[in-house]
Parts: sequence; C-alpha cells; structure tokens
Amino acid sequence: MDSDISQVGNLLYCYYKAGLNKEAIELCTSIDVHRKTHDFEIMELTLFDRVGALSQAIDSSTLFLSANPDDIAVRARLAIYLYRLDYFALLEEQLSILVESTSLSLSEGTSIVKLLHNRGRTHDALKLSYELRRSNFEVPEAHFQFAMLCMGPQIKAVPFPEVNEVLLDSALQVQPSNGSLPVWYVIVDRRDATIKHHELDVQSDLSKKLLGNRVGDTIEITSAPFPEECTVLRVVHKHVFALEESVSLLTSVYGGSGLLKRVPVNDESATAFRDSLREMSGVLDNASLVSELLQAWRERKIPIGFVASRFGFDLAGFWTDLIRTNERKGVWTSSLEEQAAAAALLEMHTKLVVDLTSLVLVKELNALDSLLLGPQLLVSQSVIDALTNEIMVSSQNHENGRMSMGFVDGEPQVSHQTADKCRRHTEHLIVLKEWILHNCKLCPVLAPIPEVDKTELEGVLGAELTDSILLAMEYDCPLYCDDVASLAFARREYGVAGVWTQDVFSMLNRRGLDNEYYGRVVLDLVELHFRPVSITGAALVVAAEMADWTLQPPLSKLVAVLADNNTKNSSIVGVLSYLLYRLWLVQLSEMKRNVLVFSVLNSIRGKLDKSTLALLRVTIRQQFKLNPLGESELLEVIGTWLKEKGTGLYFS
Repeated sequence: MDSDISQVGNLLYCYYKAGLNKEAIELCTSIDVHRKTHDFEIMELTLFDRVGALSQAIDSSTLFLSANPDDIAVRARLAIYLYRLDYFALLEEQLSILVESTSLSLSEGTSIVKLLHNRGRTHDALKLSYELRRSNFEVPEAHFQFAMLCMGPQIKAVPFPEVNEVLLDSALQVQPSNGSLPVWYVIVDRRDATIKHHELDVQSDLSKKLLGNRVGDTIEITSAPFPEECTVLRVVHKHVFALEESVSLLTSVYGGSGLLKRVPVNDESATAFRDSLREMSGVLDNASLVSELLQAWRERKIPIGFVASRFGFDLAGFWTDLIRTNERKGVWTSSLEEQAAAAALLEMHTKLVVDLTSLVLVKELNALDSLLLGPQLLVSQSVIDALTNEIMVSSQNHENGRMSMGFVDGEPQVSHQTADKCRRHTEHLIVLKEWILHNCKLCPVLAPIPEVDKTELEGVLGAELTDSILLAMEYDCPLYCDDVASLAFARREYGVAGVWTQDVFSMLNRRGLDNEYYGRVVLDLVELHFRPVSITGAALVVAAEMADWTLQPPLSKLVAVLADNNTKNSSIVGVLSYLLYRLWLVQLSEMKRNVLVFSVLNSIRGKLDKSTLALLRVTIRQQFKLNPLGESELLEVIGTWLKEKGTGLYFS
C-alpha cells in the first residue's frame, strides 16, 4: 500500500468508529510493520482488543516490538494480552523488562502492578507502584493505588522488616534543635533524588551523616540551610513512610467525605483503612435497591449483568452466588412449547455460542465434559476476561476473605466471604477457565451492532452477554445462556434464538449421554428449580437409590415435578414404569417395596386417569417381559392401592 501511513490511519479510525471491524482488521494486516507508527499500532491493538482477537494482538505487538523494542506502551499491552490468555512463560519475560521501566503511564503501570501482584511478584509490584506514585505525585489515583497495594492481604500491615537504624531505602524523621516542625528524609540511591519527595541521594554529604544513626541519636549538621543539631525521632522503611504520606494526602483530598482517616501502620488500623478503601471503591450495601433490581430481573425485565454491574460485582462471582442460594427459585422457567422449539433448534445447528452464565452453571453441575458431545462451542474473549478478573480479585483475598453478595431469608445483602471460600472459589474458576481454553473455540466478535454503540450496550448487558449475542448473530447459531432475562432480550431486540441448560442436556441425552449421568444432572436441575425438567426413568432410579428407596429427597422432589400441572400424563408412564421395574430388581423387604409404590402413587394420584392407567399397564407388561412373577406382584400392589383409594378404576 503506497498511500501515506497517516491517511491509512485515518481510514482505520473511520472503520473503527463505524463498527466495520472485519474491514478494519483486513486493513491492519495489509500494512508492513516497518511502516507502522506508535499511534497506528496502538489503534490496531485497540481494535483487536475490542473484538477479542487477542492472539492477533499478541502477534502484532510482538512483531512491532521487534522493530521498536523501546516502545513501553506497546510492551505493556502485550503483557496484558499474554496474561489474559494464560501465556505465563512469555508474560514473565515482559514483566521483567517492564518492572525496570520509568516511563510507564499511570494507567499502564497500574495494570502491570496488578499483573505482578497476581503472579506473586509482590516485591516487584510494590517497587513499581512506588515509582508510579513518585512520578505521578500530584495525581490522587497514584496514592490510592499504592495504598491499596500496601494494605492488601498479600502485604502485611508492616510489609517490611523493622528498621532500627538509618540505611539505604529507609526514611527518618528528625526534630531540629531550633524547635521547628519535624522533617523527613528518605535515603535513596538515585541521581534524580529531589527534596520535593524528601529524598537524599545516598552519596550526598548529608546522607553520609545520617546513615547508621538510630532513634534518639543526636546528629550535628553544620552545612546550611540545615539546623546545626537534630534528634532522630523515627526510622522506617521508605515504603512505610510513603504509605503514611499517601494516606495523609488522600485524607486532605477526600477529607469532607469522612471515608479516610490518617491511621498508624498496624494490624488493627489496616483493617479499618481497607474497609474505607472498599467503601470508597463503590461496593454498595443498599439491600432495598438490590431487591428492586433482582425483582425486575425475575420478571425478565433486565439482564443479570446489569444488576451485577450496578453494585460493582463481577458477573462470574455474582452469578455463582445466585446459583448457590435459594434466590434462583422461580426464575428458570420455560414452557413445554419453548423446550420443543429449543430441541428443534439444537438439532439444526452444528455450532453453539456459550455465555458465561451457562458455563458457570454447568461447572456447578460438574458436567462440563458432557457438553463436548454436542455442537461445537464458541466463546468470546470477554467471557475469558470476566473469569480472569474474578480469579485475580478472589486470589488476592485468600488470607482475609472478601466482600460478596449473599442472601439471608431471600433478602440480598453484602456479606463477608471467608478466606477458605475465596480459595475454593478461585480454584473452581481456574478449572473452568482452563476447560474453556482447551475445549471451546475462542472467536473474535466482528459483527456490528445495528443502530447502537457497542459501549452503550455493554453498559446495559455487560461485555460478556453483548459479545455472546454478536457471535450468535455472526455465526447464525443459537445462544446458550442460563439467564432467562438475557435470552428474552437477545430474542426480542436482535432475533437471536436461545437455549438453556435443560434444553442442552435433553439434546445430549438423546445423543447418547449416559442415562445415569443424565439422571444426576436432572437431580441438580430440579434442586436448582429448573421447570419444566425432562425427567427420565434413570433419574428417578438415581434419586431412589440416594433416598434409600423411600419417598424422601431427592426422590420426593422428582416425583413432585411429575405431579406438576405442566407435566403431561402420558409422559409419566415411561419413567414411572422404569422405576417400578428397577424396584423389583433390588433386594428389599416386601413391606418397604410396597410402601414406596403406595407413596409414589399417592403423590401422582391426580395424573392417574383411566387412559393413563391403561397405558401404564401396557408399559409394565413390556418392562417385565422377562420377570412375569415380578409383574404379577406389582399388578397386585397397584390393584390394592386403587381399591383402598376408592378410585373406581381397575388395573388388571
């Protein structure tokens, strides 16, 4: 391409703003790397990031750095992309270069600090955060991020060895003999040391006088403008001094809010300060407002991503909390007609876009591998990013726990999640993320959104659902999502057909999923209040075995579903006859067996009309073809039950 690179950049920008992602990517790949400027490369990487094409972003930035190795901004982006795709060996190489950089912007540097922290390189994270604070001293965010890191669970309230004497990288407070205010000095090994930051270069004459002194020592200083004599009041590590100074500065900036107070550095105050920072970060505890939003979600008015984002919770963690509590009750419901349509839809397509909600739920069911029996699974990068972010947040709270959404008697509230739960939650999500990366096709999102800005839509739906809808549009295939409100939105606004876990596992059962395995999945779906659920005879048997062949949970819950008004009478016959057949193969006392038969029949009595009984009689004859004695015994038991209940019906 012979046109000037700036003109090409303008064209790329136009494609980007118009949402013509496919055309923009084709343009980028046509440009020789040696012609690309820094601005062009950043725009290209922004485009790749926007569509979730991180593999292409890694290739592009790596190639650009081979020609421009000193471009720290591009290198920082490369590190972030490597982290998001779990390329940890390559990531460590980039982090080792970036931690020594003095030219990172605050936003870039903050991202690298988080990566270092998450990778367990706490010392390097602290070192870089300190430098960012120093180079952005007038920016409150720099002090805030440094304080957050210092007060985090991986760094104790006093994260450094106690300093007893003035050494390199220590700070000392001295009291001048003339009665003026105490003065701080920080001894550093740097030629750009400045009194603005209280710094003294270790090679300076004054530093040499201060080194080696302890608290209480008196130092004679003869060179102007310093006092002739001063007494050492405190000696601490320079990071401890920086923390106290940052807290003091933040207090002056946010003094009117009452959120921050100057606190001494000890365990008790660390907790108080961390709580203040958490409150300042926008984690809300407004139960009534959460209740209103959740009610709107139950009524399918708003997607769950909108509810989670309003309160600063990552969707992966928030959805997990919903799954594990009774809050889900009554939400996952569909009609038999909807399930029939979903079954037909799944049979027609060889691809299926999987949303974060469905993946989290199936992981809870311990049934991820069963999904591999169905269509090819497509997933967006934003789903991986959501899991990565939740893993990072959760893993940084393995010592002290974290705040999360909880429910008490059906009412939402912000609650404390223990350190052990954080650890198990992190491990749970790591397994899920690794499974997705190994078994799903990671697809860039190239489809434009009709008549709306993508950023605006992400603000309503969340990036995960937005990208999942766009992928389903692009590949013309169903969206597998377990948030019914999100499915309704996708269908209503964009014509995207959707399915959920019950639909998918019914399809998998038809395609050969082990009956007992499917039965256990059905038990979990009933426990999670999915309605209606396709209950099989195998599911009833699994439940009966777990209940020791009595009408107790979980068997009683499945039988209650069979008795539901939405269950067709004819669909009961096959599963009931299979349960009865298996019952006669188990070594049980006659009384226990008869009691279970009576209990089940009592529970579904309203379904047993004349035609249903006739069909049940035929099905029993087929099931017991090789066990005529068992058939005779069962018929006698059912006949006795009909007579005792005075139904006026006969079973012969």
